Amino acid sequence: MTVVGLDVHKRVVEAVVLRAEDGRILHRERFACTREELVRFATKRLGPKARVALEATTNTWSIVELLRPYTGELVVSNPMRTRAIAEAKVKTDKVDALVLAQLLRADFLPRVWQPDGMTQARRRLTARRASLVSDRTRVKNRIHAVLHQRLMEPPVSDLFGTKGMRWLQTLELDAAGRLAIDSELRLLRQIEIEITSARGCRPSRHCPTASCACCASRRCSSTSRRPAALSGCLVAQRLPSRPKRLGPPPRLSGPSSRRPPGKRQRHRGGPSPRRPLLPAGGRRESLSRG
Repeated sequence: MTVVGLDVHKRVVEAVVLRAEDGRILHRERFACTREELVRFATKRLGPKARVALEATTNTWSIVELLRPYTGELVVSNPMRTRAIAEAKVKTDKVDALVLAQLLRADFLPRVWQPDGMTQARRRLTARRASLVSDRTRVKNRIHAVLHQRLMEPPVSDLFGTKGMRWLQTLELDAAGRLAIDSELRLLRQIEIEITSARGCRPSRHCPTASCACCASRRCSSTSRRPAALSGCLVAQRLPSRPKRLGPPPRLSGPSSRRPPGKRQRHRGGPSPRRPLLPAGGRRESLSRG
């Protein structure tokens, strides 16, 4: 049995192979982080009894899906909790890969939850939509900055509503300001289109990536046929709506309709009796019989 530590970067991967029994280094290698090189390394160095460890990073889950058929166990560690690497005085790619393999061999490696394919697709879509929303905020801030530089106050409370957009399009500015406003408005319209497209494209079991052309045109057969199902949150599932109640609830008869013991019954035939009010002193005066 072997233990493999992979220090994954954007373009290269540093790998080390240890013997599980005594921790002896059997092989070291540095190769490009491409699909071809990863498959070559997995075919030559991995096997059903191999255990592989790597840290969570941008391209981790693509590497995990690629190496999963070639290994018996694949562990993704949390880099923020791997203190042996974070607090090391000598921190190189070879040291990181070796420490990952040693921690996995001793079962001291902090693991992270590995999501399924649909969850990963929804995470990517959610991250893309969040990035688009940030771009929209930056564009709006630049438009506000152009107006602020020229000491102009919008006449409406919502600058990017219907009236505000009409005011921006007809606003008289100098050449540089007019050019900046027109450019930002074009960017804003395009970003709004992309946000609407990202909101409507939802992955499902039949189309987990939500990247096909039919999903882009909102005619995918794997999604619901109702137009309302194409919009909404990317992560949260839609909960079934509660059935509407028509009229008052039916009145029950029999033992089940009786009030539970201890519940105060309502006084019939007039207003409910109330306790007499206390005097200002706070005590109830005693009435003497004559």
